[in-house]
Amino acid sequence: MRKSLAFSLYLSWMVIGGQAFADIVSLDSNYVAGQTDMTTKLNADRLALTNGVNNIRGVFAGSAQSSGQIKADTIGEENMADDANPRIRTNEGAGCPDKTSGMLTTTTSGTLLGSIPAGVSYPDGYRVEKTTTTAKTWTASKWTYYYILTSGSFDYQEVTIGAARPSDLAGSATIARVSTDGTQVVAVQDLRTTSCATGTFAGTFSTSSGSTLDDMLKVGPPVRRFSPAGRTPVGHAQGAFVSWDSHTTFKVTPGALYINGRYRFVSSDITVTTGTDTPSSGLSGLDTGTVTGGPLKYYVYGVADQDDVTSYSVTYSTNATTPTGLTNYRLIGSVNTDATNLFTSRDNVTVHAISEREIVGGWVHFDGQGSGTILNSYNVASILENAAGDYSISWDSDFVNATYYADCTHSQQGSTTNGAADSIQSLTAGVARFNIKNVSDAAVDGNPTVCIGVGDTRR
Repeated sequence: MRKSLAFSLYLSWMVIGGQAFADIVSLDSNYVAGQTDMTTKLNADRLALTNGVNNIRGVFAGSAQSSGQIKADTIGEENMADDANPRIRTNEGAGCPDKTSGMLTTTTSGTLLGSIPAGVSYPDGYRVEKTTTTAKTWTASKWTYYYILTSGSFDYQEVTIGAARPSDLAGSATIARVSTDGTQVVAVQDLRTTSCATGTFAGTFSTSSGSTLDDMLKVGPPVRRFSPAGRTPVGHAQGAFVSWDSHTTFKVTPGALYINGRYRFVSSDITVTTGTDTPSSGLSGLDTGTVTGGPLKYYVYGVADQDDVTSYSVTYSTNATTPTGLTNYRLIGSVNTDATNLFTSRDNVTVHAISEREIVGGWVHFDGQGSGTILNSYNVASILENAAGDYSISWDSDFVNATYYADCTHSQQGSTTNGAADSIQSLTAGVARFNIKNVSDAAVDGNPTVCIGVGDTRR
C-alpha cells in the first residue's frame, strides 16, 4: 500500500552558522512505504529544506551574503515597528492614556480652511501615527470638536456655539475645539493630553501592584489637619497661599492643587478682586452677590471648572461648604473684611500650609545673672546685658519689620519678687530690648528668663 507522508518544519529560532532566524518552512515528502530509493527521496527533501532556509537568511558566497527575507543581526528592539517598539513607546509616553503630540490644526486667516499636521497619539493606549497633513474645511458658525481614533482616522463632532461639549468618543483621543463664525476660524482651543500630569491618574502606577498617581495626589501633604471650615484638606497642594494684597484685592500665590481628580497649576500670582467670578472661563472673584455686610469671613476656593486647562481660578464665598455655581473646587483658605467692607491683613489663612505669622519667629531661655548665659534658644544670635535687668536680644534672622509680637517673663530664685513685671523697651526688626523690674519697680537680673517673638521673619 502506498503511503504519502507530509510534514511541516517550524523554525522557531533556528541557529545556522552562528546566526538566528525565524520563519515557517513547509515540506511535503514523497516517501512511499517499501520504496528502495530512500536515499534519493531524502536528498530531495534535504535540498528543498536547504533552499527554504537560504531564502530566509540569504546565501553566503565567501564572506558575502546574498539577499534574503531576514538579514543577519537585524532582529533588534530598535528595528521593531514603532507601534510595538518599547523604547519608542516609553519615550513618547505611552503610559499616559490619550497622550498626543502634533495634530493641532493650523488655520488660514480670513477663511474656514485648516490643516491638521502629522503627529502621534495614544487613544485608549493604542499607538496611532499620522505621517501626513490632513486638509480640513471647518463648518461656519460652529464649535467643532475633533478626535483621533484608534483606527487612525479623525472624527468631527459639531455643536452650536456655546452648547455643552459632547461626550468623548469611545476609542479616541480629543485634539481640539475649533470655533468659527460665518467666514473664518476665530479660535482653536487645544484639548490634547500632552503629559501624564493631564492624563488619567488612576492608570499611572509606580509598580503594577503599587499606589496610583491618583492615590498619591488624593492624600497629598497638607500641613493643617483641619481647615477653618472644620474640614480636613483633601489632596495634594503645594504653594497656593492666600495672602492679603490691598483693601480691595487679595492674592493666591503660584502653586499646584489637586481638585476633584484634576491636577491644576499656576505659575504667577492670581489677584482676586471684589468682582463676580466666572468659573467656566477661569475668571476669579466672588461667587454671588457683593462684598458687603462686614465684618465677615470669606472662604477661598481653588476651582478647576475652566474647560480642560492646566490652571485653576479662585472663587471666594461666605459659604463654608457649598459655594454657589462651582462644580470642581476645594477649600484653600479664608480672608476677612472689616465693617467698611474692605479686606483686612489680619488672620488670612491657608488651609494646607502655615505662614510665618502663625509660628514662633524666635525664642530664648537664659540666665539673666551676670552677662546673660543662653541655656536654649531658636533664631537668637546673642544676648547683651546693657545694665542690670536691661537686655537686648539679637535675632539670628531678622523680622520683616518692627511690628512683631514679643514678650518676656522671669523669676528670681530665692527672692520674694518672683513674678515681677517685665516690659519691652524697644523693638527693631533685628533686636528686642526689654527691662526686668521687681514689684518695687527696681531693675533686677532674672534667673531664669524666657522671651519669645512671633511674626514674619526673613529666613
